[in-house]
Amino acid sequence: MPKKEALQAMDEIDILAQLTECNQIVRYIDSFISGTKVNIVMEFCESGDLQTYMADFKIGKKSIPES
Repeated sequence: MPKKEALQAMDEIDILAQLTECNQIVRYIDSFISGTKVNIVMEFCESGDLQTYMADFKIGKKSIPES
């Protein structure tokens, strides 16, 4: 990983680690380096990811409820 990208990843990790009080953001658990890759361990999302959730509503042509 180029140095610039590694520094950006570390900045993202720092920000994620600070977001502990927000229920709308997937929680950061840990991070580690494996070879040349930076890995970020996040909370498991039982209902899947946001992109899939939004696509399901688009297919059904429904609005996503505000709640």
